[in-house]
Amino acid sequence: MGIFFSMFYMAISLSQIITGPISDRFGRNIFMIVGLLVAAGGIAFAPFLGLPLVLLVFTVASLGMGVFYLASMGVLNEIVPDYLKGTISGAYYLFWGIGMFFGPPIINQIAICAGFQTSMAGYSFLILLVAVGLITGKRCQPEIT
Repeated sequence: MGIFFSMFYMAISLSQIITGPISDRFGRNIFMIVGLLVAAGGIAFAPFLGLPLVLLVFTVASLGMGVFYLASMGVLNEIVPDYLKGTISGAYYLFWGIGMFFGPPIINQIAICAGFQTSMAGYSFLILLVAVGLITGKRCQPEIT
């Protein structure tokens, strides 16, 4: 778990540089979905690999998480009016940080109790559910006044 989240922090910088301009041009929804699918696939596949390859797969999964992160932050900033952009960014970082702080110990505890493959399969399934929700759901834009 520590390796995955360390790779995530390194990969997020790279994904921001690459994904930012492209998602500005082609739209954010597709990047949110593709990022989640890449992350879910990598996380689900990782338990079946040995140490050298698992690092590569975790790096790719981390790139997927970084792509989702950047695109979803862009969506939030498009939805809210200018006077709430700082507030929504701060709230996003707060909840993202909570997930990054508590996520690894929770997943690690699940891995201790149920096994590494089970914990990675569960984590991947949750990410996949979000991707399916984005694919099938209608993007709502609430009126904020």
